Amino acid sequence: FKGIDFTPLHERGKKEAFTSASLEYINPSSLVGDVGTLEIDFAKVDPEVLRDLQIKWQVNPTHATVAHGVAAWFDFAFEGSEEIVQVSTGPKALATHWFQLRFMLQEPIGLNPGQAAE
Repeated sequence: FKGIDFTPLHERGKKEAFTSASLEYINPSSLVGDVGTLEIDFAKVDPEVLRDLQIKWQVNPTHATVAHGVAAWFDFAFEGSEEIVQVSTGPKALATHWFQLRFMLQEPIGLNPGQAAE
């Protein structure tokens, strides 16, 4: 690029790309399995638990594919005295100003139906 050799930055850039989540729209057709859930009641959860939140995930693919990452999003509910308003930020929901998160895998993994990965 304009005579600049970026080769020395390759490994650092690769590490950054694979250790940071990317905020972006995820096409629903790129999802390869069922959605897993984690429910958190923010009225009751200890804030310390949220400081280093670790979520185990598992995917059971619906078809043979190569997975390059894991997608994440959140749904929430406002529980009023007369009604509950639910909002989804998932890729199949109506678009909002919230997008989904993409966590890239350092090495893609091949998946087959009936073969769970976690």
